[in-house]
This record gives sequence, structure tokens and C-alpha cells, in this order.
Amino acid sequence: GDRMRVTVQLVDATTGRQLDSMRFDAAASDPFALQDEIAAAVAARLDVQFAAGAPGTRDPDAQLAYLQGLELLGRWRGADADAALARFARARELDPRFAAAYVGEVRARRLSALLRGENPPPRTPELVALAERALALDPQLGAAHVLRGAMSDDPVAAEAALRRGIDLSPSDADAHLALGDLLSRQPGRVDEALAALDRAVALDPLHARARYLRALVRHVNGGGVAEFEEELRKVLEVDPEQPSALTRLGLLVAAQRGAVGEGLALLERSLASDPTAWFTISTAAEMYLSLGLVDEAAALVGDHP
Repeated sequence: GDRMRVTVQLVDATTGRQLDSMRFDAAASDPFALQDEIAAAVAARLDVQFAAGAPGTRDPDAQLAYLQGLELLGRWRGADADAALARFARARELDPRFAAAYVGEVRARRLSALLRGENPPPRTPELVALAERALALDPQLGAAHVLRGAMSDDPVAAEAALRRGIDLSPSDADAHLALGDLLSRQPGRVDEALAALDRAVALDPLHARARYLRALVRHVNGGGVAEFEEELRKVLEVDPEQPSALTRLGLLVAAQRGAVGEGLALLERSLASDPTAWFTISTAAEMYLSLGLVDEAAALVGDHP
């Protein structure tokens, strides 16, 4: 009916021993009150304190739209980024003070542009204003500082903002991923970059993008071909249709083992997963050209600039 009951078991992850069991009852119309009650009870049992911070939203529909947007954004596909944008915009519409929704909207717009070949992704006045609005609404929102870092043209300022975001949200895998990405493009900082990417994967073992970028950074900085192929296949175990991993693997098997047919099949799988990804489109077109399939390459590229 209009009531919820949640049973929480607190278990020692090392021994498997149950430490406590708690039962909570609340009105179904107010899940946030129940969430707060559970968090406070668990914190008290563990004798820890949570960092203070402004609440995200008290609107269940806004929260749901936001969570749906996050899930879509994590797929790293153009169509999903567009769908995520609609979810974040809906969350912001339902609760104009929901700072994280502004961050999500900017991230979705930039990712959609990046996947379609706009590199670096856009940093328009509108997007900057949305990002700054998020910070104004919640200066303690780690994701807003991470976004500021990702949008900065100054590597020193970018790193400072990313580290500030991590200080505020140390369990945010995307924040560690962004730091690893930034550091990987700076001379002499590969070890730091890999440490950040390792942390991202440790925090979210199912984060396919973090696993892919870690594999790529290792390979570009002296990792072996066989190791790179193995790591790419592990990415595909997490997400069998991850476009970047499929494309890189297709390139690798075609170039290193001469298995052009297998490579092209992997690229076509990647295109089926994300038909708008320019990296895959251009890579597949080059492979078609290498086989003398000029018409196929031209059809694939179309009128893309």
C-alpha cells in the first residue's frame, strides 16, 4: 500500500559475519526520509560521521530522472548521451535547485559532441553558465568541481579542480577517471595517471570506460600488444558492446595479426553499438579503403566534415 519496509543487514565484508540487522518503516511517498534514517543508523553503528553537504533533491521524480541519466551516460554512446541529456534536463525542470542535474546536463552535451568527432568537446558560454550554476547551488558538490576541471584549458587549474572534486567525493569513480585522463596527457606523469585509473576501477569494477582508458594508457606507454588485447577483451566482458574497446580491438587484430576479416567484424559491431561514433566511422572507413572498398568507405563517411 502506502507503506515501505526495508530490512538492512550490516555484514563484515572480510569474515562474512553479520554484525547487525535493522528494520525501518516509512511512508512510500517519502523515500528520502527513509534514506536519511537508514544512513544515520548505519553511521551510528559504525561510529562514523558523514561529511556535511547540501541535499541533492527531495523530489523523487527528479532523483529518478537523474539516476536514469547517469546510467545512460555511463554507456559512452552517442544516442545514450542524448537520452541522458533529456533525463538531466527533466530533473532540472522538476527541481531547479538540483545542482547535480546541471552537472549531468553539461556532461551529456559534451560527451555527445565528443563522440561525434568534436575534440576538444564544446565549452560554450551556455555550458559554462550551467556548470557555474551548479557550483553556486552547491559549492560542496564534488562532481561540479570535477566538471570545472574537465572544462578548463589550463592544466594546472584543471588538476586543482579535479583534486578538489575528489576531496569532496572520494568515492566518485568518474572523478578519478577524469584525473587519470588529464594526467595521462602530461609528460612524465603516467604512473600517477595509472594510479588514478586503478582507483576508478577499484571503486567501480563495472566501469567499462575506466577499464578501457587504463588499458590504452598502459599500451601507449610501452605495454605489450598481447597484454593490450587481453585487457580490451576484459573490457568487453564488462560491456560486450563497448564501442571504443571494439574499435581498438578491431584495429589491433587487423594490424598485428593480419586478421582483417575479424577486425572488420569487430568494427561493424562497434558501429552497430554506436552508429554516430566518429572514431569508429573513420577507422572503419580506412579499413574499407585498405581493402579497395571505396564505395563502402564513402557511404560510411557520408557528408561528415
